[in-house]
Amino acid sequence: MGELRAPGLRANWLNAWLAALGVTVLIEGARLRWTDEGVPVAVLEVPSVDDVALAVAGALPPLERLDGLAIARPHLERRVPRERYRAAAALARSGHDFSLAASLTDLVRADDSGMLPHGPFDPAVPRGETLWDRLRRCRETMDSRGRVEELVRRSLEGGGVRFGINGLGFDVTRIGDTDVTDKYVDPVIEYLAFWGLAFFPMRGDGRNLRPRGWQATPSALRWPAWTPWLDRWAVDALLGLAFREDPKRWRSLGIGIHAVYETVRYRASGDDRTAGFAARRVA
Repeated sequence: MGELRAPGLRANWLNAWLAALGVTVLIEGARLRWTDEGVPVAVLEVPSVDDVALAVAGALPPLERLDGLAIARPHLERRVPRERYRAAAALARSGHDFSLAASLTDLVRADDSGMLPHGPFDPAVPRGETLWDRLRRCRETMDSRGRVEELVRRSLEGGGVRFGINGLGFDVTRIGDTDVTDKYVDPVIEYLAFWGLAFFPMRGDGRNLRPRGWQATPSALRWPAWTPWLDRWAVDALLGLAFREDPKRWRSLGIGIHAVYETVRYRASGDDRTAGFAARRVA
Protein backbone atom coordinates (compact mmCIF):
# COMPACT_ATOMS: atom_id res chain seq x y z
CA MET A 1 0.00 0.00 0.00
CA GLY A 2 1.51 3.30 -1.08
CA GLU A 3 0.77 6.57 0.67
CA LEU A 4 1.60 10.11 -0.42
CA ARG A 5 1.02 13.50 1.15
CA ALA A 6 0.36 15.75 -1.84
CA PRO A 7 0.82 19.45 -0.97
CA GLY A 8 0.06 20.34 -4.59
CA LEU A 9 -3.53 19.21 -4.03
CA ARG A 10 -4.88 21.85 -1.63
CA ALA A 11 -8.47 21.85 -0.44
CA ASN A 12 -8.74 25.62 -0.87
CA TRP A 13 -8.07 25.37 -4.63
CA LEU A 14 -11.17 24.01 -6.37
CA ASN A 15 -9.36 22.45 -9.31
CA ALA A 16 -6.81 20.75 -7.06
CA TRP A 17 -9.62 19.45 -4.83
CA LEU A 18 -11.34 18.03 -7.92
CA ALA A 19 -8.00 16.58 -9.05
CA ALA A 20 -7.65 14.70 -5.76
CA LEU A 21 -11.14 13.27 -6.28
CA GLY A 22 -10.13 12.37 -9.82
CA VAL A 23 -7.42 10.05 -8.49
CA THR A 24 -10.08 7.95 -6.74
CA VAL A 25 -12.01 7.71 -10.02
CA LEU A 26 -9.01 6.68 -12.11
CA ILE A 27 -7.42 4.16 -9.71
CA GLU A 28 -9.62 1.40 -8.36
CA GLY A 29 -9.26 1.12 -4.59
CA ALA A 30 -7.46 4.45 -4.21
CA ARG A 31 -8.41 6.31 -1.04
CA LEU A 32 -8.26 9.98 -0.09
CA ARG A 33 -8.22 12.01 3.09
CA TRP A 34 -7.25 15.61 3.95
CA THR A 35 -4.80 16.82 6.56
CA ASP A 36 -6.20 18.81 9.46
CA GLU A 37 -4.08 21.95 9.16
CA GLY A 38 -4.62 25.59 8.22
CA VAL A 39 -4.87 24.70 4.54
CA PRO A 40 -5.71 21.00 4.27
CA VAL A 41 -3.79 19.03 1.64
CA ALA A 42 -4.65 15.67 0.11
CA VAL A 43 -3.17 12.41 1.31
CA LEU A 44 -3.49 9.64 -1.26
CA GLU A 45 -3.38 5.90 -0.66
CA VAL A 46 -3.07 3.47 -3.58
CA PRO A 47 -3.16 -0.31 -3.11
CA SER A 48 -0.34 -2.58 -4.24
CA VAL A 49 2.14 0.16 -5.19
CA ASP A 50 5.24 1.74 -3.67
CA ASP A 51 5.27 4.91 -5.79
CA VAL A 52 1.92 6.72 -5.72
CA ALA A 53 2.95 9.46 -8.13
CA LEU A 54 4.04 6.85 -10.67
CA ALA A 55 0.73 5.01 -10.22
CA VAL A 56 -1.23 8.23 -10.81
CA ALA A 57 0.77 8.97 -13.97
CA GLY A 58 0.15 5.45 -15.25
CA ALA A 59 -3.59 5.78 -14.63
CA LEU A 60 -4.01 8.93 -16.73
CA PRO A 61 -6.05 7.93 -19.80
CA PRO A 62 -4.03 8.24 -23.02
CA LEU A 63 -5.03 10.56 -25.82
CA GLU A 64 -6.72 7.87 -27.89
CA ARG A 65 -9.07 6.93 -25.06
CA LEU A 66 -10.54 10.44 -25.12
CA ASP A 67 -11.88 9.79 -28.62
CA GLY A 68 -14.31 7.28 -27.12
CA LEU A 69 -15.96 9.75 -24.73
CA ALA A 70 -19.56 10.74 -25.33
CA ILE A 71 -18.53 14.40 -25.47
CA ALA A 72 -15.88 13.79 -28.16
CA ARG A 73 -16.19 15.37 -31.56
CA PRO A 74 -17.96 14.61 -33.84
CA HIS A 75 -20.53 13.17 -31.41
CA LEU A 76 -20.96 16.55 -29.75
CA GLU A 77 -20.22 20.14 -30.68
CA ARG A 78 -20.50 23.17 -28.38
CA ARG A 79 -24.08 23.89 -29.43
CA VAL A 80 -26.20 20.88 -28.51
CA PRO A 81 -29.84 20.41 -29.57
CA ARG A 82 -31.96 17.76 -27.84
CA GLU A 83 -31.70 15.21 -30.62
CA ARG A 84 -27.90 15.37 -30.55
CA TYR A 85 -27.97 15.09 -26.76
CA ARG A 86 -30.11 11.94 -26.96
CA ALA A 87 -27.61 10.28 -29.30
CA ALA A 88 -24.72 11.20 -27.01
CA ALA A 89 -26.67 9.96 -23.97
CA ALA A 90 -27.13 6.54 -25.58
CA LEU A 91 -23.37 6.36 -26.13
CA ALA A 92 -22.69 7.47 -22.54
CA ARG A 93 -25.00 4.79 -21.11
CA SER A 94 -23.36 2.05 -23.16
CA GLY A 95 -19.93 2.91 -21.78
CA HIS A 96 -20.77 4.03 -18.22
CA ASP A 97 -19.37 7.41 -19.29
CA PHE A 98 -19.85 10.39 -16.97
CA SER A 99 -18.49 12.98 -19.41
CA LEU A 100 -21.85 14.00 -20.88
CA ALA A 101 -23.44 14.50 -17.46
CA ALA A 102 -20.44 16.62 -16.44
CA SER A 103 -21.28 19.03 -19.26
CA LEU A 104 -25.05 19.36 -19.64
CA THR A 105 -28.49 17.76 -19.28
CA ASP A 106 -31.73 17.70 -21.23
CA LEU A 107 -33.80 18.14 -18.05
CA VAL A 108 -33.93 21.89 -18.67
CA ARG A 109 -35.49 24.37 -21.05
CA ALA A 110 -33.58 24.90 -24.28
CA ASP A 111 -32.70 28.47 -25.25
CA ASP A 112 -34.49 30.42 -27.98
CA SER A 113 -32.45 28.65 -30.66
CA GLY A 114 -33.26 25.20 -29.28
CA MET A 115 -29.83 24.59 -27.70
CA LEU A 116 -29.29 23.10 -24.24
CA PRO A 117 -27.38 25.11 -21.61
CA HIS A 118 -24.06 23.93 -20.21
CA GLY A 119 -23.26 23.63 -16.51
CA PRO A 120 -20.83 25.73 -14.45
CA PHE A 121 -17.98 23.25 -15.01
CA ASP A 122 -18.34 23.68 -18.76
CA PRO A 123 -18.22 27.45 -19.34
CA ALA A 124 -18.16 29.07 -22.75
CA VAL A 125 -14.69 29.74 -24.12
CA PRO A 126 -13.43 31.49 -27.27
CA ARG A 127 -13.72 29.86 -30.69
CA GLY A 128 -16.49 27.51 -29.59
CA GLU A 129 -14.12 25.00 -28.02
CA THR A 130 -15.87 22.14 -26.27
CA LEU A 131 -14.98 20.61 -22.92
CA TRP A 132 -13.50 17.72 -24.88
CA ASP A 133 -11.28 20.06 -26.91
CA ARG A 134 -9.92 21.56 -23.69
CA LEU A 135 -9.38 18.16 -22.07
CA ARG A 136 -7.56 16.91 -25.15
CA ARG A 137 -5.32 19.97 -25.18
CA CYS A 138 -4.25 19.20 -21.60
CA ARG A 139 -3.23 15.65 -22.53
CA GLU A 140 -1.46 16.82 -25.69
CA THR A 141 0.49 19.37 -23.64
CA MET A 142 1.63 16.75 -21.15
CA ASP A 143 2.67 14.35 -23.90
CA SER A 144 4.62 17.03 -25.74
CA ARG A 145 6.72 17.98 -22.72
CA GLY A 146 8.56 14.73 -22.17
CA ARG A 147 8.17 12.48 -19.15
CA VAL A 148 4.57 12.64 -17.93
CA GLU A 149 5.64 10.89 -14.71
CA GLU A 150 7.86 13.82 -13.76
CA LEU A 151 5.14 16.36 -14.50
CA VAL A 152 2.71 14.42 -12.30
CA ARG A 153 5.23 14.10 -9.48
CA ARG A 154 5.95 17.84 -9.53
CA SER A 155 2.24 18.68 -9.53
CA LEU A 156 1.50 16.43 -6.56
CA GLU A 157 4.49 17.83 -4.67
CA GLY A 158 3.34 21.41 -5.22
CA GLY A 159 5.82 22.44 -7.91
CA GLY A 160 3.66 21.87 -10.96
CA VAL A 161 4.63 23.42 -14.30
CA ARG A 162 2.19 25.83 -15.95
CA PHE A 163 1.80 26.12 -19.70
CA GLY A 164 0.03 28.68 -21.86
CA ILE A 165 -3.27 26.88 -22.38
CA ASN A 166 -6.77 27.54 -21.05
CA GLY A 167 -7.29 24.20 -19.31
CA LEU A 168 -10.87 23.24 -18.52
CA GLY A 169 -11.77 26.92 -18.42
CA PHE A 170 -12.96 27.54 -14.85
CA ASP A 171 -9.81 27.84 -12.70
CA VAL A 172 -9.32 31.43 -11.56
CA THR A 173 -5.57 30.93 -11.11
CA ARG A 174 -5.12 30.58 -14.89
CA ILE A 175 -5.99 34.26 -15.43
CA GLY A 176 -3.08 36.68 -15.85
CA ASP A 177 -2.57 39.56 -13.41
CA THR A 178 -2.27 42.20 -16.11
CA ASP A 179 -3.95 40.69 -19.17
CA VAL A 180 -6.96 38.36 -18.92
CA THR A 181 -6.23 37.07 -22.41
CA ASP A 182 -3.12 35.32 -21.05
CA LYS A 183 -4.00 31.94 -19.56
CA TYR A 184 -1.63 29.51 -17.84
CA VAL A 185 -2.53 26.21 -16.19
CA ASP A 186 -0.93 23.07 -14.83
CA PRO A 187 -2.26 20.46 -17.30
CA VAL A 188 -1.83 17.64 -14.78
CA ILE A 189 -4.16 19.34 -12.29
CA GLU A 190 -6.65 20.15 -15.06
CA TYR A 191 -6.60 16.63 -16.46
CA LEU A 192 -7.14 15.02 -13.07
CA ALA A 193 -9.84 17.58 -12.24
CA PHE A 194 -11.86 16.47 -15.25
CA TRP A 195 -12.17 12.95 -13.82
CA GLY A 196 -13.21 14.51 -10.52
CA LEU A 197 -16.25 15.90 -12.35
CA ALA A 198 -17.66 12.36 -12.19
CA PHE A 199 -19.03 13.39 -8.78
CA PHE A 200 -20.89 16.40 -10.20
CA PRO A 201 -23.47 15.43 -12.82
CA MET A 202 -25.64 18.14 -14.31
CA ARG A 203 -29.31 17.79 -13.34
CA GLY A 204 -32.46 19.77 -13.99
CA ASP A 205 -35.97 20.28 -12.64
CA GLY A 206 -37.60 20.35 -16.07
CA ARG A 207 -36.99 24.06 -16.47
CA ASN A 208 -33.73 25.11 -14.85
CA LEU A 209 -30.29 23.59 -14.41
CA ARG A 210 -29.68 22.02 -10.99
CA PRO A 211 -26.06 20.80 -10.96
CA ARG A 212 -25.23 18.55 -8.05
CA GLY A 213 -23.98 20.40 -5.01
CA TRP A 214 -24.57 23.91 -6.36
CA GLN A 215 -26.86 26.37 -4.63
CA ALA A 216 -29.40 27.95 -6.95
CA THR A 217 -29.36 31.48 -5.50
CA PRO A 218 -26.75 32.73 -5.44
CA SER A 219 -25.07 30.14 -7.66
CA ALA A 220 -22.22 28.68 -5.63
CA LEU A 221 -20.64 25.34 -4.82
CA ARG A 222 -19.54 24.38 -1.33
CA TRP A 223 -17.13 21.49 -0.83
CA PRO A 224 -15.56 19.76 2.19
CA ALA A 225 -12.26 18.39 3.42
CA TRP A 226 -12.49 15.28 5.59
CA THR A 227 -10.40 13.21 7.98
CA PRO A 228 -11.22 9.51 7.31
CA TRP A 229 -9.85 7.48 4.39
CA LEU A 230 -12.50 7.33 1.66
CA ASP A 231 -12.52 5.57 -1.71
CA ARG A 232 -14.53 6.77 -4.71
CA TRP A 233 -17.85 5.38 -3.53
CA ALA A 234 -17.40 6.56 0.04
CA VAL A 235 -16.55 10.06 -1.24
CA ASP A 236 -19.75 9.99 -3.28
CA ALA A 237 -21.72 8.94 -0.21
CA LEU A 238 -20.16 11.64 1.97
CA LEU A 239 -20.96 14.31 -0.61
CA GLY A 240 -24.50 12.98 -0.90
CA LEU A 241 -24.99 13.27 2.86
CA ALA A 242 -23.41 16.72 3.02
CA PHE A 243 -25.28 18.23 0.07
CA ARG A 244 -28.61 17.40 1.71
CA GLU A 245 -27.71 19.49 4.75
CA ASP A 246 -26.98 23.14 5.44
CA PRO A 247 -23.20 23.55 4.97
CA LYS A 248 -23.07 25.29 8.36
CA ARG A 249 -23.88 21.88 9.88
CA TRP A 250 -21.37 19.80 7.92
CA ARG A 251 -18.74 19.77 10.63
CA SER A 252 -21.27 18.50 13.17
CA LEU A 253 -22.67 15.64 11.05
CA GLY A 254 -20.23 13.09 12.49
CA ILE A 255 -18.81 12.11 9.09
CA GLY A 256 -15.33 13.60 9.53
CA ILE A 257 -15.64 16.93 7.73
CA HIS A 258 -13.26 19.50 9.23
CA ALA A 259 -13.20 22.32 6.66
CA VAL A 260 -15.67 23.78 4.16
CA TYR A 261 -15.01 26.06 1.17
CA GLU A 262 -17.21 27.81 -1.36
CA THR A 263 -16.73 29.24 -4.82
CA VAL A 264 -16.11 32.91 -5.43
CA ARG A 265 -16.67 33.97 -9.03
CA TYR A 266 -14.14 35.97 -10.98
CA ARG A 267 -15.52 39.44 -11.58
CA ALA A 268 -15.26 40.21 -15.26
CA SER A 269 -15.26 43.83 -16.42
CA GLY A 270 -16.69 45.41 -19.56
CA ASP A 271 -17.31 42.86 -22.30
CA ASP A 272 -14.87 40.37 -20.77
CA ARG A 273 -16.51 36.91 -20.58
CA THR A 274 -13.68 35.19 -18.72
CA ALA A 275 -14.96 32.62 -16.23
CA GLY A 276 -13.20 31.47 -13.09
CA PHE A 277 -13.86 30.18 -9.57
CA ALA A 278 -11.74 31.16 -6.61
CA ALA A 279 -12.46 29.92 -3.08
CA ARG A 280 -13.02 31.09 0.46
CA ARG A 281 -13.30 29.10 3.65
CA VAL A 282 -16.72 29.24 5.29
CA ALA A 283 -16.36 26.65 8.08
